[in-house]
Amino acid sequence: MIYFCVIVIFIHSAAAKIEADELARSDWNAAENSSGGNGSGTYSAYDDDTIDYCLDLHSGNNLISFYALPEDASISNVMASLVGNATQVIGEGIAANYSDGVWVGSVITISPLSGYWVTLNEDASLCLYEAHPTDPGIAYDLHTGSNLVSFPYHGTVDIGTALPDDVESAITGITGEGVAATKTDEHGWVGSLTAFEGGKGYWITTDAPVELVFNVPEPSGLLLMLAGILVVSGLRRPAK
Repeated sequence: MIYFCVIVIFIHSAAAKIEADELARSDWNAAENSSGGNGSGTYSAYDDDTIDYCLDLHSGNNLISFYALPEDASISNVMASLVGNATQVIGEGIAANYSDGVWVGSVITISPLSGYWVTLNEDASLCLYEAHPTDPGIAYDLHTGSNLVSFPYHGTVDIGTALPDDVESAITGITGEGVAATKTDEHGWVGSLTAFEGGKGYWITTDAPVELVFNVPEPSGLLLMLAGILVVSGLRRPAK
């Protein structure tokens, strides 16, 4: 009876969390797009918790993206840790240069949907504080041709797993910084790029317009499952 109650409580809690996640995603995707990039909706906090993180960059050109952004996602705030080092930020069809202490150009706000080329004079870390994680269920509206996009998850996910089957058929190639993958009929994805990684930017080439929602792990569900296993395991320990 004790085991049964614990399992019922765990299942109910997991279901409630999944429902809450889905409502959060629905609210996010219903918002109006005001930040640009390949996707729908404004940038909003998917998770109430904020994080601090850094991206280690090298001198020259870095193809990056952001899986969490602060409330102030202006280029001057996001690039604040690189003042005097970063010289250029390039997105898909937009660009900005650092000149006389200010950013000048068409990149005004950094989008969680987009990838960016960031040019540095020397190796450095781009650090963000109190950043809100991007909703992993964010939708990317890809056009025919090459799209410069982000990856909305902090970890690494294999290409075949991350791309939904109905979308994968429209994607012909993926290019990252110094790596690439091409889809073949015989061997599937081949090349030096095998997985998407948080903090990296990617050019995704399609042969038709398509909406992409990456398949990524659900951390909240995994934590709930682990908690349930630990509780049940503890109850099953023999009394001393």
